[in-house]
Amino acid sequence: MIMGTSAAPLRVFCSYAHEDEPMRDRLEQQLAALKRRKVISIWHDRDITAGAEWRQEIERELNEADLILLLISAAFLDSDFCASVELERAVARHQAGEALVIPVMLKPCDVEGTPVALLQQIPKNGKPITTWSNRDRAYLDAVELIKAAVEKWTSARPAKASPQDNTQGIAQGGGLAVQDPSALSPRLERVFGRDPYETAGWVQIGLSRANAVARIERESGMGVGTGFLVSAADLATGESDAPLLVTCSYVISPEEGGGRFKAVPYSAAIVNFELAGVRRRVESVVWSSPADELRTIVVRLSESVPGVQPCPVMTTPYRVQEFDDPKVAIIGHPRGGSVAFSLRDPAVLAANETLIHYRSATEPGSSGSPVFDWNSWRVIAVHSAGSETMQRLDGKGTYAANEGISIRAIVNAVGARTGRVTQKS
Repeated sequence: MIMGTSAAPLRVFCSYAHEDEPMRDRLEQQLAALKRRKVISIWHDRDITAGAEWRQEIERELNEADLILLLISAAFLDSDFCASVELERAVARHQAGEALVIPVMLKPCDVEGTPVALLQQIPKNGKPITTWSNRDRAYLDAVELIKAAVEKWTSARPAKASPQDNTQGIAQGGGLAVQDPSALSPRLERVFGRDPYETAGWVQIGLSRANAVARIERESGMGVGTGFLVSAADLATGESDAPLLVTCSYVISPEEGGGRFKAVPYSAAIVNFELAGVRRRVESVVWSSPADELRTIVVRLSESVPGVQPCPVMTTPYRVQEFDDPKVAIIGHPRGGSVAFSLRDPAVLAANETLIHYRSATEPGSSGSPVFDWNSWRVIAVHSAGSETMQRLDGKGTYAANEGISIRAIVNAVGARTGRVTQKS
C-alpha cells in the first residue's frame, strides 16, 4: 500500500487511559492530514454512542482495527481494562498478523515485564513525549514512524498469487520470491564466507526439532515466551519416559500469582505447538529453580503431543575448546510470533558449568527457547537473557552477548531434587 492511495481507509483503534485524553487529542491532530486524505479513520471510546453497550463496542472495534495505537503511561498500565483486556487482545492480534500494534510512549513508566516490552515503541528510541523539549517535534516524529511502520507492514503482507506467477521464473510461496536457477547469472555463483552450506538432512533434523518447540501464551492468546519438550529420562526425574516441557521461570511461574516477574501462572498457561497444530494446558510443576539461580522450570502437560519427538539433550559438559568452530542454532517464538530459526552469526563465545554465551540473534519472546549445538542438534542450553553489556564469564569486563542456562546444569539440579512436584489445584 502507498500512503494516500488505499481504496479504503485503515481502521485505527486508540487505546488510552482517560487521564491522558489531552495527549490523545494532540496526537490525533497530528494525524489529521492522513484522516483528511482518507488514508486512516480513527476510533476511540469517546465515539461510543449514548445507550450503546460500551464493552461490546470496544471489543468489536478492537477486533476489526487494522492499526492499534497503545498510548502508554503509568495511568494506562494501572488501568485493568487497558492493560489486560485491550493490551493483551491487541498483542495477540499483532502476533497473529491480523493487525499492526504500535505503543506510543506518552510519559515515563516502567514497561519491563509487560507485553509493551515485546513491541517497538515510538517516538524515536521509545523516548516518552513529555520528556522532549519540543513536544510538537515529538508528536510529529511519532506520526512519521507510524506512517513508515504502516507502509512496511502492509507491503510485507503476502499477496495472493495468480497461476501464471509460477511460470515466469519466479515461484511465490510464503511471501518469498524464489528465482528460477536458469535465470541466475554465472557471476553470482561464487560463495563468500566459511561453511556456507548445510545438507538437506541437517535441515530436516532442525524441522523435526521445531515440532517440539511451543509458544507459551496467556489465556488471551498473547505469546510471552517459548518452551520445548524433553524426555523425562533425559531430565533424570525418575519418572516414566513421558515428555516434559522446559522453559524459563519468568515465562511460566510456579506461583499462582505469576511471581515478581509477572510470568504466566502455570495453571493459566497455554502451550501452543504451532507446527503440530495442538494446544495443551500445564498439569503440574515437576521442578523449578530459585528465581536467582538457574531461572528454569520443568512442567508436565495435561496430555501428550501425538507424533512429536522430544528434543534430545547434551548431558556431557559443553567445552568450547573441544570444537573447531563452536556454533549454536536457536528455535523459538521471537516477539511471540510464529516459530522461527535463529541461524545468523551463530558463534559460541564462552561457556562454563552453568552458562553459555553466544551471538545468535534473539528478541523478546525468545526466552525459554532451546539452544542447540549446531552439528548434533542436541540441546545445550535454555535461552535466558541478552545484553550489550553482558558480564564476561571470565570476569574480565563485558561484551554484547546472549546467555543460556546450561542444560547439563539443569539436569544435575533436577536429579538432586527429584520428587518436588506441585500438583495443580
